[in-house]
Amino acid sequence: FLHKPVAQRAAVVAAGPIANFILAIVIFAASFMIAGKPVVPANVEGVRAGSPAERAGIRIGDRIVGVNGAEVESLSELQRIVGQLAGESVAVTYDRGGVRQTVNIIPEMVETKTPLGAHRVGLLGISGPGIPARVESVAAGGAADLAGLQRGDQITAIGDKPVASFIELRDALGGLGGVATKIVVRRDGATLTLDITPRLVERKVDGKIVNFGQIGVQPPALPDGAVIRTFGPLEAISLGAQESYFVAERTLTYLKRVIGGRES
Repeated sequence: FLHKPVAQRAAVVAAGPIANFILAIVIFAASFMIAGKPVVPANVEGVRAGSPAERAGIRIGDRIVGVNGAEVESLSELQRIVGQLAGESVAVTYDRGGVRQTVNIIPEMVETKTPLGAHRVGLLGISGPGIPARVESVAAGGAADLAGLQRGDQITAIGDKPVASFIELRDALGGLGGVATKIVVRRDGATLTLDITPRLVERKVDGKIVNFGQIGVQPPALPDGAVIRTFGPLEAISLGAQESYFVAERTLTYLKRVIGGRES
């Protein structure tokens, strides 16, 4: 091998990474063609106080449709683009009541912990559509089943705590394991208040035993308005290439920052 011309040795060395990149494209493309890809619209459901988005005038109900002149179709696409632009001025285009407006926003830099160490991402300070607190299925014999909850019920409150999303429901049940309480649901246009005693579940969090309440319901798999899109071969290959490039680019960027001392 060492006696081969430089061009041949370079080709052999590059063959492995190129083959891996092509394989990744094929795997992504096959997944998009067969299983499809969840597309969650970039609708603004929440704006954090004092965030870059709030300072720029973004409101609940707006829909983000573009970043730096490029169309944005989904929330994940928005997060991916903005995540790489912390501290940089970004032209964000949003739709409000059918009228498009563009504002310049500087995403704040937030450090998150990953298995590979600290990682810095850019955030606008908005939240998109969440998983609704709607009952998709009820576990037989669970607290919800015994209380009379049914598939399709929209949970609106636990005790005196209003809930709109499944995350809020989970938070409201914290500390209520084994405690009798009320659950308010919307069913066929009517509001029902039912008695429920969440099952006690104890988990260790940060070295401490924490009491959680579990009622035995499953939420919808996707937020309202989200769809599963499948793609034809050409579009799937294009998306597969984009996903593969994104993974490779993020990996190389992270390694570059580690070498430069900007990541740990």
